[in-house]
Amino acid sequence: MNRILYIIRHAQSQPTEGLENGLWPLSEVGKEQAMALRALLMPLGIKRLFSSTYARAVGTIEPFSRESGLEIHVREGLHEQTIVHLATDDFMAVWKRSWDDYDYALPGCETNREAQMRIVSAIQGVISECKDDVFALCSHGAVISLFLNTLDADVGREYAESLRNPDVIRMVVDGPTVMWDRSYELPGIGDVATGYPR
Repeated sequence: MNRILYIIRHAQSQPTEGLENGLWPLSEVGKEQAMALRALLMPLGIKRLFSSTYARAVGTIEPFSRESGLEIHVREGLHEQTIVHLATDDFMAVWKRSWDDYDYALPGCETNREAQMRIVSAIQGVISECKDDVFALCSHGAVISLFLNTLDADVGREYAESLRNPDVIRMVVDGPTVMWDRSYELPGIGDVATGYPR
């Protein structure tokens, strides 16, 4: 029997000077989005919930977790790609180059290839671990796009920049096979989400 995995991109975050990337909280808009997302997710029949360790990912699904009574299972491998370390680094230049060259990264950062291998392994681990028929995970735009690139080679920087905060993608899991339901849009998400830039 086919199972359904919903991949959730986190709500709008608030980059905060002096805080590590993983500790950035949701913005005030992001908190409102998380509350609105709670109601949109309730009808989906989700039975298990996973998340990146990052505060903005956990915060996105906390309202739904409380409402549904589902525990959030955090998984280290679902975290965002480290593209730059310092605010002074030229993020957009590095971001663009990383999509042109999957083996490029600043020192101490992750290449697209490394991040892709990590997120694929993490999502496959969630799929193997979870036996429920409907489950969800909350992660981040770059690594979600890199995962989808393994299913459709045309997915690149333009797609990554088109993802909204929050966004919800539906995958159909048939044994070891994962299929992307590209026609799916969560009803009501367009009224909640904000677009690029993040």
